[in-house]
Amino acid sequence: MSHFLWIEDFESDIQATVDQVFGLADAPTAVQDLKEWLEDRGVTLKTTFFAALRFVRDPLRLSEIDYVVIDIDLKPYEDYDLDDPESVAEIDSFLREKGYLREQRGDSQPLEPVWRAAVNELKKVAGYHIFTELLIEAGFPKRHILFCSNHGDQLTSITQAFAAAKLHPPVIHTKRDTEVNRWILDKRKDEYSVLRRGILRGCAAAEAMMDQGDGAALVFSLFFKREDEPEWPPGPACPVYVRDYLGSLTALLPLTAPRPAEQRKQRYRIFLHALSREWDNRAKVNHLQDKGTYMAAYGTILKEVRNWTSHTQLLDDLSEADVAFIFMANLRAMFAFPPELQPHERLLLELLGRAFGEVSEDLARELIGEDAPGRKLPLDRVYFETKRMLGERRSADDNDPYYDQLIRELEKDTSNRVDERDRHFFLQSLYRMFWFYPSRMKRVKYGWAPSSDSGTTTLFRYFDYSRNQQHSFAFHLARHILIRSFPETFARLRGETNPQP
Repeated sequence: MSHFLWIEDFESDIQATVDQVFGLADAPTAVQDLKEWLEDRGVTLKTTFFAALRFVRDPLRLSEIDYVVIDIDLKPYEDYDLDDPESVAEIDSFLREKGYLREQRGDSQPLEPVWRAAVNELKKVAGYHIFTELLIEAGFPKRHILFCSNHGDQLTSITQAFAAAKLHPPVIHTKRDTEVNRWILDKRKDEYSVLRRGILRGCAAAEAMMDQGDGAALVFSLFFKREDEPEWPPGPACPVYVRDYLGSLTALLPLTAPRPAEQRKQRYRIFLHALSREWDNRAKVNHLQDKGTYMAAYGTILKEVRNWTSHTQLLDDLSEADVAFIFMANLRAMFAFPPELQPHERLLLELLGRAFGEVSEDLARELIGEDAPGRKLPLDRVYFETKRMLGERRSADDNDPYYDQLIRELEKDTSNRVDERDRHFFLQSLYRMFWFYPSRMKRVKYGWAPSSDSGTTTLFRYFDYSRNQQHSFAFHLARHILIRSFPETFARLRGETNPQP
């Protein structure tokens, strides 16, 4: 979900206000508990003007925010702020800078009549100062800001100020306005915002791992031969290089989604080109000591993404869920994240669940099976169907090449002008690559197991895809891409005759 900054001082019932604005029931009424409760739900709460002002003036903290909801009439500060000389100086400086306090510096003190009068004047229009700070100083997009106040219609002076400046004043909604909750619900689920937030958090998590470790966090070097990785200049598996690489990825996703949709898709192509640029000919899955792993599957996916974004149009029409899938695979191939599902992955998996459907844990375990005969994943059938598509055109030396080798050969025969069917088939094959490498192809004494046109031969060994690891990323990714990978299997479960991808 997207992340919100909510600036609200709760002059009325806290629970009712939270429910009216964000649609969240049963909120705690103690402010500190409420802040923690809302943070867990993607909302950072600031209850005074100066707390909010400090937040929006901090670029690092503001970078964690996708949307801002502002009340206009705000309590300027907490009473305990007046016990802190630095806070008092900050308040005094702002009141003088904006013309609320005109006496000579030092002539007025907190709680004196002149000070109280100045603070009361600020309180009435405090939200507008946050608004202008966001727009003018921070460059925050206007359409990512919502005014939500029960006092907005009382501020004729502000309306006149906007008119004099030849500016359209922002629309002000009351907290009871149903449009407020609709706007927030829409922004909370905005696919571009969720994708961007997940990518930013994923890159930050990767950097944090490198900061805390001794170099073991970065495992991308396993895909390279040592002689291909000179110490200078720093190569693609060097921490210095990778930090710059992560920074370049976050810079490619602006806060506001590109418009129209076609421009957004172009942005995704540019992003994937930058994401996969290091998966060139030097980075090879064959360099891994164990090729029957998730890491090999993720690396294979990124190798294909790199080739297709560089030389084809196959990935020119991607959804946010597709980009999220490729991004998560990339981070898992490059960094030694723990097996458990990470916060940024939990966020990005929401996109896959919305796009493809989410299989329950029990059903996922049933389809994966406890052994090869009990497995209901149609790997053999998919493999042989793909092999028959290639037919006599196959140039691979092995009788039964790996699945990704078949896809690569098919891609070579695809014309430069691809149609929707081509894009769907090759994009689906990326999801299927997750399943094939960990399953491994079955070897016999003299080469590969014999192929079967009927698809009845069990060519792939059993692998559990972490079915018994409830909290593992691999298992939850499997649950979210099962339908995308094998739609026919789920069509049969539902009794459908024409499954949709």
